Amino acid sequence: YSFYGVVPMYEKRIAELEKEIKEAQDAYYNTGDVLMQDAEFDEKFEELRKLDPNNPILHRVGEDSGSAFKKVKHIMHMFSQEKAISPDEFMDWARKHQDEDWIVENKCDGSSIELQYEHGKFIRAVTRGNGEIGDDVTSNIIKAKGVVKNLRDTEFSGGVRGEVLLFHNDFDNHFKDKANCRNAANGIMKRKDSEEAHYLSIVVYDAFNALGEAYNFSTEIEKLNWLKDQCFDVVDFKRISDPKEIIGLRDRLSSERFKEIPYDIDGIVIKCNTVDIKDCERDRPTKQIAFKFILNEQPTTVRGYEWSIAGKTRTPVAICDPVYLCGTTVTRANLHNLGLIKENDLRVGSKVMMVKRGEIIPKIERVLDTPPNAKKIEFPTLCEFCRSNLVVTDTKIYCPNPNCPE
Repeated sequence: YSFYGVVPMYEKRIAELEKEIKEAQDAYYNTGDVLMQDAEFDEKFEELRKLDPNNPILHRVGEDSGSAFKKVKHIMHMFSQEKAISPDEFMDWARKHQDEDWIVENKCDGSSIELQYEHGKFIRAVTRGNGEIGDDVTSNIIKAKGVVKNLRDTEFSGGVRGEVLLFHNDFDNHFKDKANCRNAANGIMKRKDSEEAHYLSIVVYDAFNALGEAYNFSTEIEKLNWLKDQCFDVVDFKRISDPKEIIGLRDRLSSERFKEIPYDIDGIVIKCNTVDIKDCERDRPTKQIAFKFILNEQPTTVRGYEWSIAGKTRTPVAICDPVYLCGTTVTRANLHNLGLIKENDLRVGSKVMMVKRGEIIPKIERVLDTPPNAKKIEFPTLCEFCRSNLVVTDTKIYCPNPNCPE
């Protein structure tokens, strides 16, 4: 990216990315089709952001353009969030907001919905659409679990934002022919007077009182507690001030979410606790970020290890429980260097995060947990070929003998 704009050599690639992202968004929001998996979509989105940071498609919300439903204007803004995929990206955001109080919520993996109320009475449900106008799908959502028809707060006039979800047990019992819970839920919601809409569930996480600033919420905690008081099914949330603890929470949920949570989540959302209405009106608010799970990483357990020899260098390779990663089942993972083993006390028995981002051999990126009885990894001390003492540094082991036959 130059002073004059996009570097010409990247114009073709930028055009390709624009086309692929737009097609994927339109297919998902209008037909429920999945042209690419989340990990591939996120990679293309990040590549476009690096090549052309000001590209309009980066600020475009996937839009419902069908004509089956009446179009309705939102009460609250329903745009997208900035995303972090790696811990480093999240830490960049955290440093900018380190003086603020945070809350952390599970990021529901469904379809956004706005429930609109007048003086405490439910009047309609509107899809996200283009962020300002969406489809009136009240005829389906009125049948869903979790819709509160009459609020305890009869003065409230405004919008409640949530996610349309299909819980795992309903998916397993009735919709296993569909690709996943999100696609099934989106398809049910978009049908005209769907008979299966009673399987849908609404989990909420945001609210906006349209009566004016004096009637609105000052903190996210206040808002979420109000939603609970109105008997909504509210997303799990907690206050966490340590960014390392947040990274640890994301790692744990990445591996345990299917056991702990009855519906799909694809990450966590971190928000500054103080509500900033003007920031919420941006197309991508700066005071919140979606810290997504990496779909090309999976947790596994180290069961053994061996040392790969390439020239003079010895590289540790972990033997792990098999995981399905980027289209293949893998059991071996590169440990990068000795630093990962030493600094994290990685052992046989440690639970680790395995990643594969285009490399032929997957790598272990970080340690999630190590049981007390785990076996220590022993480093080799002698060269197998010339019997020289191996040199051990902070990052590698190598044979220093220039006359070694290897």
